[in-house]
Amino acid sequence: MATDPMVAELTEIRTKLGIAERLIEELAGRIAGRERPEVEAQRNRVRASFTEVIAQAEQDRDYEGAFGLQCQLRDRENQWAREDRNADEGGDFDEKAVPA
Repeated sequence: MATDPMVAELTEIRTKLGIAERLIEELAGRIAGRERPEVEAQRNRVRASFTEVIAQAEQDRDYEGAFGLQCQLRDRENQWAREDRNADEGGDFDEKAVPA
């Protein structure tokens, strides 16, 4: 029965791997929770910038420019929504990997 120690060792390795995977998931959740306020603050700064520039374009009667900026902001909001869904599903955030 030369394989019995190997089976036992494999079982132990699988158990440790399961524990490590659960720990990784827990730590990833903790990290995401800490980063979330910073992400929202940055998004709010971007929204405010867009809003200011849109208001200035409208004041200058550049309605086409204002509309273009509104479209860009809408696209950015959609991108953020995709990123949030990806993060909620446990995926890693990679801006280049998020489809348009």
